[in-house]
Amino acid sequence: MIVQTLAFDFRVGEISCPTKYFPEASSINFHRSMTYGLGVLATSALYRLWKWGIVRSRLFCQKGTFCLTGDYYQPVDSTEETTDALETAGERR
Repeated sequence: MIVQTLAFDFRVGEISCPTKYFPEASSINFHRSMTYGLGVLATSALYRLWKWGIVRSRLFCQKGTFCLTGDYYQPVDSTEETTDALETAGERR
């Protein structure tokens, strides 16, 4: 999400939060931490390649399908196909 924030030119800030670190506070194992770390590196590399114009990625597509409004998931494009897809998705929940 941070990479998308940068890609869409949003401002980024930090809010401090008091935190205590102790052995029982973290339950992530080595395999999960490596998976997470490699995912971060892959997303960072994809962002840089996208920024240089070498690759195109849906992750950084600025043409959204949905917008957050009062109805939460209201289609931006009110085509019949999009409406049908939303109704189908709603039935699965």
